[in-house]
Amino acid sequence: MNAAFGSIIAIVIFVIVMNFVTLFMRMKKNRSPYGRKGKQSVEEAVAAVKRDNEVRRRLDLEQDRIKKYLEHRKNTWALYEEVRRRHERVES
Repeated sequence: MNAAFGSIIAIVIFVIVMNFVTLFMRMKKNRSPYGRKGKQSVEEAVAAVKRDNEVRRRLDLEQDRIKKYLEHRKNTWALYEEVRRRHERVES
């Protein structure tokens, strides 16, 4: 009975120590390399510029696509109107 109680205590202590180790490792991983929070590193600034350029490029492509769509729609309606007029002339 005493040996079982000692092994249970050892397991509990081992689990508690492992919890502290994992907690410490997570806290160490989240530390800022510059010591102050809120200061961006150079890589983060470059990544932000790249993301901004990508968003700008996507917006430009979307606007070009919309312009082409509207132009095609306008041409399609003009063709429909021309067909309607021809049919009207044929009918009369």
